[in-house]
Amino acid sequence: MPESTADSTELILKELLRQPGVDGVIEFGSTGRGESTTGDLDVLVVLRDISGKHEMVTWADSKSRVTGVNISPTVMTRESLAERIRKSPSFGVHLQKEGRIDGNGEVITEIRKLLDAVQVTPDSLQREFLELQQRLERIATPSRLAGHYLTALGRIYAIGRAASILQLVAAGTPEYDWRTTFKTLSEMRPELQGAIAVVVSLRPFYEALDGRRGVGQLTSGATRRRYEESVDAARKIVQPQEHRLAG
Repeated sequence: MPESTADSTELILKELLRQPGVDGVIEFGSTGRGESTTGDLDVLVVLRDISGKHEMVTWADSKSRVTGVNISPTVMTRESLAERIRKSPSFGVHLQKEGRIDGNGEVITEIRKLLDAVQVTPDSLQREFLELQQRLERIATPSRLAGHYLTALGRIYAIGRAASILQLVAAGTPEYDWRTTFKTLSEMRPELQGAIAVVVSLRPFYEALDGRRGVGQLTSGATRRRYEESVDAARKIVQPQEHRLAG
């Protein structure tokens, strides 16, 4: 990461920890791995009270505009973080592998204990695959979209990426960088290469949802045909392999 970007990120994190109601932060994603060169900051903000979520998101948006660092906050309380990890152990493994925790000593200790106790099992992975399948099927109804495909394509990408990560977790080779995730899964499951290529092509729509790319330049590509092709591709990726999960 360029020194200027790293310095900006560290200053933002220090300021973030001083915000009212913030108990701690977990930096993850490319910055958590020390690999970001684009000025993106993925951070889980642990709040004392979830009622401060709106203020935190507003603060992050304002700070992003001022600094040029794209801050993507996931806002939780300690209780909701524990519940999220209970329902999605793979999320806990993600934080366990690449998360950088900062905050007061009590919070750091509590979060580390929480992450140390994470266990991914065949049953928990099956539940997570099922949840992704259900999310995808809710999107896979054109009549609900009223012709607005851009948001759907961004969400299909997110589901496809999450399913790809789960496939690698199930195989015992977890990866979280999106490029590495898709490349590794393509090599591991050659029969999915076509589906993966379709999902990867949706990355710009996901970045538009995340505020990293303008929306107008993408709308011409958000056609009904592309939407249907993307749903079919994502369906293939969210199907777990029984023999891998049982291993």
